[in-house]
Amino acid sequence: MRETLPCSAFRWLQQVIAAFALIVFPGTLSLAETWVLVASALEKGGSTSHFYVDTDSVRREGGFVRLWTQTRHSASQTVEGWKGICPRCQPSGSIVLYKVQNTSTAIDCAKSTFATTDQSYQSDEGAILQSYSLQRSDWQFSSFIPGTAMAHIHDWVCDRSAKKAKPQSPSKPPRTE
Repeated sequence: MRETLPCSAFRWLQQVIAAFALIVFPGTLSLAETWVLVASALEKGGSTSHFYVDTDSVRREGGFVRLWTQTRHSASQTVEGWKGICPRCQPSGSIVLYKVQNTSTAIDCAKSTFATTDQSYQSDEGAILQSYSLQRSDWQFSSFIPGTAMAHIHDWVCDRSAKKAKPQSPSKPPRTE
């Protein structure tokens, strides 16, 4: 007779596997975290989503500015065609419910484009449901849509980056009379 593990054992196993994945693929988690609220949106059905930026993660990497964002949803979100680490934990195996989405982004300030480089989804309990990192050759850059949270982040990051890159002109000495 075949025995199955209780759901709590699956959750524990899921967290162990996710923790192992984060050790093997450390790029999927931002360790320094100072989350700043950038935007909030009212979603269908009356739930809200809050979009944050980890200001400690903003750094220049080659021709890109890299940073982490986080979207927190007041209601569980679904993903169709899910291929998470525990498909049997979900009733259909193809839909998952998540509350938090962490995304690492590369911004090309010169071209005004961005690409997702790493992403993870968390359950309401904080368990990591899925996490992945893309190779640089798999990054797909898109243009910013004016007025969106990502467009505001682009403006803030690229303006800040440009100011750091430009040498400051020396100030004029004070007049002496």
